[in-house]
Order: sequence, then structure tokens, then C-alpha cells
Amino acid sequence: MEQKRKILVFALVLGVMHAFYFLIAVKTGGIYMADSSEYIQQSENLKSSMTYYCGDLNKPLDFDQFTKRPPVYGLLIAALKLLVNSDFFILMFQALLSISTLTGLCLILQELGYNRYPYSIIPAFVLLFPPQAITANFVMAEILMQTLVFWSFFFFVKFVRTKKTKHIFLYNVLLVIAVLTKPVIVLFWIPNVILSVYLYFKFRKKSLIPASLIMPLVILAVCLFNLGKTGYFHYSSLKNNALLYYNAYFILLNTKDKETANKEITDMQNFLFSIPDYKKMSEERERMGWELIMNNKLVYAKLHVKGVMNFFFDPGRFDFLNYTGQLNEKNTEGMMFTFAKDGYIGVLMRMIQQNPLNLTYFVVVFTMNIILFAGFIVFLFKNKISSEIRIYAGLLVFFLGFMSGPLGTLRYKIHVLPVMLLGLIIVISDYLILRKSKKTIS
Repeated sequence: MEQKRKILVFALVLGVMHAFYFLIAVKTGGIYMADSSEYIQQSENLKSSMTYYCGDLNKPLDFDQFTKRPPVYGLLIAALKLLVNSDFFILMFQALLSISTLTGLCLILQELGYNRYPYSIIPAFVLLFPPQAITANFVMAEILMQTLVFWSFFFFVKFVRTKKTKHIFLYNVLLVIAVLTKPVIVLFWIPNVILSVYLYFKFRKKSLIPASLIMPLVILAVCLFNLGKTGYFHYSSLKNNALLYYNAYFILLNTKDKETANKEITDMQNFLFSIPDYKKMSEERERMGWELIMNNKLVYAKLHVKGVMNFFFDPGRFDFLNYTGQLNEKNTEGMMFTFAKDGYIGVLMRMIQQNPLNLTYFVVVFTMNIILFAGFIVFLFKNKISSEIRIYAGLLVFFLGFMSGPLGTLRYKIHVLPVMLLGLIIVISDYLILRKSKKTIS
């Protein structure tokens, strides 16, 4: 009874926090990002034409839009709008997802023997790290993705501790739904299969191998479906778009002046538009992107490393300004492009120009990023926690960090934030327990 009361109070506290940020979103209206319109359009297309095309069906078809956004988040929007036709209702649902994930984090910590401190540490973290609640107030797939990734991790931990077959399939099925939500995790099937083979030899559970093959088989099915739709075998058009229009563009910004870089990208784009065959255009776009990268390996390597660093330490300036209604710049004027062109010095110069309240917010979030990262690294070496759990947590976090590449931002770290927070809470709890025991002895 005491445990149930504690969980209820915990959920209510988180509910009040999320309600506060929801009310700000209602007031500012800053609930849409650049991708939001495509998700909303996709949901409308799913209802009207049963297609997850994310462009306007009344305009000339753009084959990129057939495969740009996997269907799960669009399906969720469509389902929620059948109940209440309001984008704010979507945000309320996402707040519930966020609260359920953080409650699940308490449950998994209990499973690992940490009963006391999570119920106070997690609300304190959400208070000092607003991006969790802020992200729940965007019509974006991030919180849904976070939910799926976390509960996949949850059932992986349950499997390690119970060895039950149902947990093997639950964690793999949730990974499949995650890859059908955002393509960033599409290659995770490779480390997941390798890990499953290792776990098979350790635990001798035959179901590990077939369960790990569900994800690559679903990805193959989607690629074949996209081949039938577009004539080109691929999972998502986002990959090649990002390769040329972001990764390669950042290289040009670092090797040429901005005007020349913009002209070269525009010339490439115009050339690609002149190719009528989608398969040939996609292959040429990929070739152009890789050619720029391979001809500038060191420049790209630096950009990639910087992007991964941003994944872990970005204070989320763009998201915060968008959410609070302060954003008055184009994407190409944002901090990401400043960083790609002028590095940390350029970012620092722009940050100190922020108003004092905004600057305070960014400093607090940046500091929490450092604490979170440091705590997670220490957790990975905690021998009292099963090595399988630490390996899987490390794989999830660093795989998604690496895959974010030069585009790494705080918003992408939201996907694995609860996993990192689990590590931090275990480290803090162990420290507090040790300190208390020393005081008792003395």
C-alpha cells in the first residue's frame, strides 16, 4: 500500500510539472517544429488515402515524401484526432507518455534494488532539466520514440533478471515499433543481433536468435515495399537527404565561404531535379554526398565528432526559443549552422548575446548535461549491475549518439534520456547510501 501511494504521489508531481509546461505551450503556440507539418499531413493522408506519404497529395508527387517519415507517429496522430480533433490533445497524450516512461524508470530501478531515492531524484531532474517536459509539447515523434526505446530497455532488463521468453520478444517488438517511428535506429538491428548471439551462448535461450531477427525482417519488408512504391530499394529518403543537404553542406561551409557553399548545393539540387528517374536521382544524390565526404575525410570526421558532442551537451537553444515563441530566425541562421561554420567560438559568441534569463536557462541545462553524461559513464563501470544491462544501455546511447552525426542535438538525446538517467540515479544512490553508512559507523 505504501509503495502504491508513493508511485501515485510521484505521478501526480510529474503531472503538475507537465501541466505547467503544457499551459505555456497553449499560451505561446510554439508546438510546431519544421517536421510537424509533414507528420500532420501524413496523418491526414493515412485517413483519406491509406498512404503514409507525408506531402500534399493535391500537388505533384515528390517520391521522397513516400518514404521520408515511417508511419507510426502519423498513425498515432490520426488515431488521437479521431477522439479529439486538436493538436493540443496530442500534447496531452505525449505528457502521459512522458510520465509513464519516468514512472517505468522508477519501477526498473526498484527491480535493480534502488527503492528509496528515485522518487525524489527524478522530479528534481525534470525540474532542473526542462527539455523533457518541453519536448512533450511539440507535435514531433521524439517523446513517442523515447517511450518505445525505454520500454524496450525495460523488458531487456526484465529478461536478464528473469530469463523469461516473453520479455525477449517484448523488447524486440518494441524496437520494431521504434524503427517504424523514426529511421535513426534502423541499423541498430546489427548490434542487437550480435548481442543476442552473445546472450544465447551465455543463457542458452533459443528464442533470442529468432526474436532478434524480427527487426531486420521488418526493415527488409519496408525496403521492398518502398521499392514497389518508388522503384528504389531503401528504408527512408531522410538518409540521402541528410547526407547531401546537411552533412555534405556542412563540409562546404567549412572549406568555402557561405555564398559559394550555398551556390554549389543549389547547383547540385537543380541537377538532381533534372533527373526524372527516382532511383537514378537517389543514387546520384548519395554519390554526391559520399564523394564530398570522402574527399574531405578529416573535415567530416571533425564535424561528426562535434555532432556527437552536441548530442550529449547541447542545451537545446532552438527548441527552447521555438517553444517560448521567441524564435525569429531561419534554420540556416540557427546555432547548428553557426557551429558547423564557426565552431565553438561562434557558438559561444552567440550564446553570450542571449538575454540573461535565456542564458541562465542554457547554462543550467548545459550543466545538467555534463552531470548526466558523467553519471552515465560511471554507471557503465558499476560491476554490481549486470554486465548485460550495462552493455545494452551503452549500445543504445552511444549508437544513437553516433548515428546523429553532424546533426546531433539535445532533441535526439531525448530518445535515450531515461536510460542515461537510470545510470545517473544508480550512481547518486550508491553515493548517498555509502555516505549514510559511513555516518552510521562513525
